[in-house]
Amino acid sequence: MNTTEFNQLNDYHDLAEYLKSEVKKIDIKTSSDEKNTNLFSLQRFMKEFINKNLNYLIM
Repeated sequence: MNTTEFNQLNDYHDLAEYLKSEVKKIDIKTSSDEKNTNLFSLQRFMKEFINKNLNYLIM
C-alpha cells in the first residue's frame, strides 16, 4: 500500500477491510517466501498507521 492509498483510509472500517484482504493473501497454499513478503508488508503498513495515528490512539 502506498501513501496515497493509506491517506484514503478514512475510517477504521476501511482499515479493517484492508487488513482482512491482506490476511486472506497469506493462506496455506502460499509459499514461505511469499508469506514472509506479505507479512513484512503488512507489518510495515501497521507500523506506519500506528505512527501516523499515535496521538489519536492515545487519547
